[in-house]
Amino acid sequence: MPIHDLAVAYQTKTDEELLHLAENPEQLTPEAHSALKSELANRRIDSDARSNVREENEESKRPQRISGTQPLRESGSVSEFVSEVLRVYHVHFWLFVRLIAPAVVIGYVAIVGGRHEGQEIARHLPRGFELIGHETEVFELFVAKVAGVLVSWMAFSFRSALFAQP
Repeated sequence: MPIHDLAVAYQTKTDEELLHLAENPEQLTPEAHSALKSELANRRIDSDARSNVREENEESKRPQRISGTQPLRESGSVSEFVSEVLRVYHVHFWLFVRLIAPAVVIGYVAIVGGRHEGQEIARHLPRGFELIGHETEVFELFVAKVAGVLVSWMAFSFRSALFAQP
């Protein structure tokens, strides 16, 4: 294509289209590059505008960040994903310990306490058909075990709720 035709074609394009073409000068023929430079000079579009557009394009191609963490990477396999998760845990180890440790301790104590209380109640109950007359004690045994699990669940839920708040 003659340089005159290229110059006419570039005159019909918008500034953004011209800047987009200027981003990849290696894809242009020498004539097209010369015509593009001429049109950019006529419109007084300088190299600063070109670099700003290039930076904006590079920034839009970068992975998104989630609340101050490292950029998300595209993972090709499960092993890459697992290694990335382990890296995040390793970097933020003490944060996870501070968040989870109280809930683990409270949950452990609640479940072990409920189990112990249930065993203590069960020790005094008779075996066999005589158990039918002790509905209240059986209900207490059930409540003791469920209460331990419920307290554990509440500890983890409360910890999660505190962590989710900004």
